[in-house]
Amino acid sequence: MVFISIYEIEAAAGTRRSFEGEPIKTSLQFPRSEQTAQGLDPAQVVGVQVRGDSMDGTLADGDWVLVNRAARDPKQEGCFCCW
Repeated sequence: MVFISIYEIEAAAGTRRSFEGEPIKTSLQFPRSEQTAQGLDPAQVVGVQVRGDSMDGTLADGDWVLVNRAARDPKQEGCFCCW
């Protein structure tokens, strides 16, 4: 099992926030095999809460998402959280 830090910050359009210096609210355990099967480095995965409705239908206000901080290729498909 690996621990994923869940930060007490929100992913939203507007004011920029950084993970550095932000408090960790809690951590969740995920099987290491799930992380490695997806090519993820658990040290680079964090959780944040979605705030706002600009992505309704995909992400709802209040949803929790995992963010892979190592994925920096803007040509990839998906949702992105920029910090």
